[in-house]
Amino acid sequence: RGDLVKALQLYTQAYAIDHTYADLSFRMGQIYFKKEDSPRAKKLFEEARDNDVFIVRATQDILDLFSDLEKNRHIPVIDTEKILLPEVPDGIMGEPIIEDNVHFSVKGHSLAGLLLAEEIANRNWIAPIDEWHFDRC
Repeated sequence: RGDLVKALQLYTQAYAIDHTYADLSFRMGQIYFKKEDSPRAKKLFEEARDNDVFIVRATQDILDLFSDLEKNRHIPVIDTEKILLPEVPDGIMGEPIIEDNVHFSVKGHSLAGLLLAEEIANRNWIAPIDEWHFDRC
């Protein structure tokens, strides 16, 4: 009904019972985001991502594994967050980069694609960046 205070009270009670329910964390994150408490909102959104039954985005455990593979096995990993997070409010992944909590927007795809091309060029796997011709697009 739009009563965020009452909703947060009820959600907090439910959270005390089961803090692993992803949708609950997501809904609480939405309220804190509306209240401009970005650190708490971000924490809850990340909990929702990590506790989701149907994983559609890399959880923190998976992200840690990627970092470990890059560091210890020298497997190239492309960190899209370094180019995407500056584009979203308060470093909380969402609009205008993510359309529906899962899929990149056109802007998100464009930024990720450019980062991928730059990373590949930096490894000398394709023509150097100074030879690119975006004016042809």
